[in-house]
Amino acid sequence: MTLASLPVLILDCQTTGATPAHGAILEIAWTLYCADADVPLPAKVTHLLVHPNDDDGIPRQVSRITGITSADLERASAPEDAWGEMMSDIAAHPSPLPCVIHFARFERPFITQLHATVTGDDSLPLDIVCTHEICRRLLPSLPRRGLRAAAGYLGWTVGECRRSADHVSATAFVWSELVKRLHSDHGLTTWDDLNTWLANTPAAQSRKRVYPMDRDKRLALPDRPGVYRFLRSNGDILYIGKATSLKTRVNSYFRKQTNIPDRLLEMLSQAQDIAITETDTAIEAAMLETDLIKQQHPPYNVALRQRNRELWFSNPDFDSFQLAPDAQHTLGPFPRPDPFIALHTLRHILDNTLTLNPDSLQLLLAMPEDYLPELAIASEGLTLFREKYPSLARNSLRTWLRLGLQLRTKDKEEEGENTDAEADDTREFEWDPDSVCSALEHQLSTVILRYWRARCLQRLSNCVISWKPGPKQERRLLVVSAGHIIERRWVKRPPHSLASFDILFRSTQDTLAVFDIETYDRLQVLLTELRRLLKGPHNPQVLIPRKKLYRKSSLKAWLRPL
Repeated sequence: MTLASLPVLILDCQTTGATPAHGAILEIAWTLYCADADVPLPAKVTHLLVHPNDDDGIPRQVSRITGITSADLERASAPEDAWGEMMSDIAAHPSPLPCVIHFARFERPFITQLHATVTGDDSLPLDIVCTHEICRRLLPSLPRRGLRAAAGYLGWTVGECRRSADHVSATAFVWSELVKRLHSDHGLTTWDDLNTWLANTPAAQSRKRVYPMDRDKRLALPDRPGVYRFLRSNGDILYIGKATSLKTRVNSYFRKQTNIPDRLLEMLSQAQDIAITETDTAIEAAMLETDLIKQQHPPYNVALRQRNRELWFSNPDFDSFQLAPDAQHTLGPFPRPDPFIALHTLRHILDNTLTLNPDSLQLLLAMPEDYLPELAIASEGLTLFREKYPSLARNSLRTWLRLGLQLRTKDKEEEGENTDAEADDTREFEWDPDSVCSALEHQLSTVILRYWRARCLQRLSNCVISWKPGPKQERRLLVVSAGHIIERRWVKRPPHSLASFDILFRSTQDTLAVFDIETYDRLQVLLTELRRLLKGPHNPQVLIPRKKLYRKSSLKAWLRPL
């Protein structure tokens, strides 16, 4: 029987650890499949597995990458029932049955242990071939050959969550594509031929990565601002990015040969085409990028995704928050209310209207329970804070915000001195009274950052911004209304009034009503780009209804807390 017509078992499992000694199978899926099958998606059987002796639940990291929660295990099967069902499905086929797994070196120990536990037999009734090992020999120059990279390179989209059923479909597709190449490139037609070839053909070690993207295509990109999209061979969008120069930015991905993050290599292993949209300026590219990411949901964009994000609005005392503005909730938008709740809690603790206990401590530090200090240490830290700022206890909220502004300035100076932008937040941390006091100060600094940013976003939601992109260019002018660009043009001189622009004079409540995640991110990008313009010779100016004209010096003062 040829490889194309041979029924094989496609198998995948997700686990709670790297080895059977440190984890167990969480989910398993399988299907019987022929490479020349007409159906694009093979029928699959999938099971979540429950382990009665595991009282710790699903590890947080495993739940994050699989999307499986402890609550999902209420419908889980016993491991022996799932394995017994699979054995029943393959009982009519000769043993050992040809089995295809991507990266079998990982799965084999888990399924061997499961089979031994259920049957008492250490020998699997499966003859396993690994598609990852085939890829190492057929595609030696491909930067990454994991399932997501290999399937994407060949033209299949793997879901973002690691689920066994999805991986079985992807493995089946990879297998069918590799069978064609094994036959055309090496004349392999049978399972025995394949096993002999794998045993006698060492995996090639390519000294230089060869990316699938056509070099001439990326070198022909224009030296202009715009948005680019990396595409799979099937047209799916992998990543959306912005660029001051499309040619320079896109080609920068392919110049480095060392110290490249694995996730980037995985993406570049799949990118075989590119689409671009040119814009007049880098700011317009940045604002277009955030909207396109929301519309297209590219898997390799982490920032600016919609996901389950929310915006919060507060009353002036920071003691009431809700997800929509009204006549009382006129401060915002805020991505999270936690630092404001911490400030409110701290004020009540210091004026003795609230006691320090596990619940108030969690509100005070805005951290999961597992990361909180002991109450005794937290109490000493509060004492240090009280001694450091003795006049705060009964002062107005304005005084607290003034202190937050001072602490924010201090934090900005320390951020400028800290070059370790990739600090590991998961490192072990020992609490002491000084660190508790510092954490409280950081909460106040965060309050002023979020508060000031929200004020800036409100003003930018209806404005006219102009700047000089280059020394030989006219000024670029954008009219923003309700968070959207409604007009753009080139002008010789900056405007000094809003008389000729169609900008509505909205109340605070009406201004807040336009904010959703898309508008929030778009204006965040505009704010970031405006701060970038202040660092160069661009002479930016902003006109805001009922406020004033912000020139470069007043813009710097306005944005200093950020």
